[in-house]
Amino acid sequence: MGYSKASESLSELDLTLRTDHLLIEVIWFREMEKEGQWVIDEHMHHSFEFHFCAEGDGHVYLEDDDFIVSKGQFYLTPPGKQHAQTQGLTDSYKEYCLNCNITLLDDNQSEGFAIYEVLRKSSMAVPECEEILKLFSKALLEAEDKAIGYQNAIKSLMTLILVEATRRLAKDFTSYESKKKFKHFDARYHEIYRYIRSNLSDHLTVAEISSHIHLSEKQLNRIVKDNTGLTVKQLMSDLRMTVCKDMLKYTNKRISEIAEETGFSSVYYFNQFFKKYESVSPTEFRKMSENL
Repeated sequence: MGYSKASESLSELDLTLRTDHLLIEVIWFREMEKEGQWVIDEHMHHSFEFHFCAEGDGHVYLEDDDFIVSKGQFYLTPPGKQHAQTQGLTDSYKEYCLNCNITLLDDNQSEGFAIYEVLRKSSMAVPECEEILKLFSKALLEAEDKAIGYQNAIKSLMTLILVEATRRLAKDFTSYESKKKFKHFDARYHEIYRYIRSNLSDHLTVAEISSHIHLSEKQLNRIVKDNTGLTVKQLMSDLRMTVCKDMLKYTNKRISEIAEETGFSSVYYFNQFFKKYESVSPTEFRKMSENL
């Protein structure tokens, strides 16, 4: 598996951004090259993985389908989607790969919601991605040159890559109403959000969060309220619910595992919490999701 130095530099960057109701955290953002006979064994991620074919072709195997991805095409594997890949008809293969966690911050009919809904349901080969490949090449050049502002430039390119990929995947697009004005995003809120999101398995308190962020509880609540309209406790509950629902939808983890990983002391309390928000048990929610 070959990676260029620019590709390695790109994957080492902390690339996290917030768009309209979406938090996007890049896990890797890289170029991959294969020669001769090669196999990538069946596996899955708990994240979104975009595969853009820059040269050659490869044979992709999904749980319920298989297809050839060729130069100028791409495919997406959403969270929980088993996939494998082997060489195609050519001796070489080059792929640009973007793997990222994408968290929907609320379920409103926002632009972020529309993008998220398209991405979580898509996993087919899509043609005409030459313009996306050019964006990826620009990101590699930015990572190699490291000119002033290069990290912000790469974040902008990453946003364009995600939007262009979503547009090509969106077949049955429905219109939505987006905000006309956006509130100034507070970087401190981003830090608060990431800390809570990264520590859901712990029994966090407002006092612990304020201590870690070096803010008073009053300041903490004001920042969260200004950015979301929620209290800190409500934000924690909303994040916990979002993660629980994603794990129920996209993983095969047992209910007890999900309860433990999201900070519940027992399955009983997890069930009570979940029913309060969704009016059904986690098991019932999982069954309903499988039928969608």
